[in-house]
Amino acid sequence: MVYFEDLSNKEKEELKVYEGYDSHKFTWIPQISCYNYGYYVGIKRKTKAMPDCILGISDDDASTVWYIVNRNEVVQFGYSNGGIPNIVHLGTSY
Repeated sequence: MVYFEDLSNKEKEELKVYEGYDSHKFTWIPQISCYNYGYYVGIKRKTKAMPDCILGISDDDASTVWYIVNRNEVVQFGYSNGGIPNIVHLGTSY
């Protein structure tokens, strides 16, 4: 697993599209999601051919840690603390 803080400046810059994003706008993928582990269609970034596959792992207090999943790696890129809107913050601190 790769953490946001370990990414290059270029990679961090690409992920800034998620800063302040309302996670309720992600498209949920119910076929592969289960309790506290939700998969979503994320944003299609300029440098990618397809939208990101997002994994949100939540606790029962509405806090969620956000990951981008691809064939080669999992990148923990952000977190949110619940609420409406449920705003994504970049980084690993929550």
